[in-house]
Amino acid sequence: MKNKIARLLTKIFSINFLQFLLLNILKKYEKKVFKRIIANNNKILYGPFKNLIIPKNIPFLNLHYLLGTYEYWLQKIIINCVKKKKKIIQIGCASGYYTNGLAFISKNLKAFGFDISKKHINYAVEIAKANNLINTKYLLVKKKHDYSNCDFENSFLIIDIEGGEYEICSTKFIQKLSTCTILLELHNTNLINLENGKKELIKKFSRSHNYKIIDEEHKLFLFPKIIKYFDFLGSFGQFILQIERKTYNQKWLLLTPKGV
Repeated sequence: MKNKIARLLTKIFSINFLQFLLLNILKKYEKKVFKRIIANNNKILYGPFKNLIIPKNIPFLNLHYLLGTYEYWLQKIIINCVKKKKKIIQIGCASGYYTNGLAFISKNLKAFGFDISKKHINYAVEIAKANNLINTKYLLVKKKHDYSNCDFENSFLIIDIEGGEYEICSTKFIQKLSTCTILLELHNTNLINLENGKKELIKKFSRSHNYKIIDEEHKLFLFPKIIKYFDFLGSFGQFILQIERKTYNQKWLLLTPKGV
C-alpha cells in the first residue's frame, strides 16, 4: 500500500506546476538541509558512495548527489555489475557522480568518463583530486559520438546522453560492445518517443545482448539512516526530499552480453 501511495505522489509531483509549488514550500528548509550537509564536511551522507567528498566550490544543483539518494533504485544494480568488471566507462559522465563514486569504493577499478561539457569534466577531475582517486580518467568529447580510440572490452558501460543514445547506437558501435554489460538511460526527444526508442534499441542489441527494463521507483521512508539529519522536515517532507522531481518517470535498459 505504501509503495502505491509513493508511486501516486511521484506522478503528482512530476507535473511542472505542482513541482513549482512544492519547491517553494520546501524552499524554507533548503538552507537547513545544506547546513546539515556542510556540517558533515560536504561528504555524501548515505548510500554506496557515503563519505565521498564533494568540494564546496562545485555548484551542485542536485541535492540528491550530496544526500546519496540520487537514482537509488539503480544503486544495487550498478554495484553488482561493477563486481564482475575491472573497468567502468561512462558516456555522459557529467560531474562524475558514478565514475568517481565507483572508483572511490573500489580502488582496483579503472573508471573513465566522457562528456561534451568542459565545465563538467573539470568538476569531475576536482572531485577525483579531492578524494585522491588515481584510478579515474576524464576525457572531453570534441567530436560528436567519437569513441573510436576507446577500448570497451569487458567493461561496464553507462550511457546517459539525454536522447543521444538513439544516434550513438549504430550497428558499428554496438559491435564494439559485445563483451560489455551496459546500463543505458532512455529519454524522450523531439523526434523519438521513449517507448519507440526503447523498442528500437532492444532490436539493435538483440543479437549480442539480453535485456531487462529498469523503471524509476519511489518508496516511502526508504532512508531511515538519514532521517536524523532531516527530522525537521517531517515524514512527508522526507519523502518529498527523495523524489528527484523529473518531468517524467525514467526508464533504463540493462543489457548483458549473450554467451559470456
